[in-house]
Amino acid sequence: MRIGEALGLRWSDVDLEDGILSIRQNIVAVGSAMVAGRPKKTSRSGRTDRSARTFALLPQAVEDLKRQRAHQRLRAGDTWQDQGLVFAADNGNPLRVSSIDRAFERVRERAGVRPLPLYSMQHASASILLAAGVPVAVAAKVMGHSVDRVRPKVVERGERPIGMLR
Repeated sequence: MRIGEALGLRWSDVDLEDGILSIRQNIVAVGSAMVAGRPKKTSRSGRTDRSARTFALLPQAVEDLKRQRAHQRLRAGDTWQDQGLVFAADNGNPLRVSSIDRAFERVRERAGVRPLPLYSMQHASASILLAAGVPVAVAAKVMGHSVDRVRPKVVERGERPIGMLR
């Protein structure tokens, strides 16, 4: 999942009963505003209609999301402005990417991991999927990429899919 997709994830896009998550929008910074929009095809970024997708959640993710939902409003109290976002600032407004970057840096430093950009986690996810034997077509669908974009990176790196999808 891309950062903007996580920021744009709404509770209406998550079915906790059936463990299904749908990517239907993203949130990006436009100047000082956070703007929600539908993932769309742009040749410049390589994103396609595959950006809007649905997939199953692992049982642990379902449990984590249930806890997130239960505690979300309790943390905010009277300042909560319900925008239906799964990942929101303490008042319910959309998070800014810079806030996520700072939190990621703190966790990364505590874990003793070398400096790396947050978006590299998406690349690492693809590597883990492929190393676990997940077919390229399935990994591409999960990542929201075309098989044509993923396959050359796998071939280029041979049997070692680490750091792919750059």
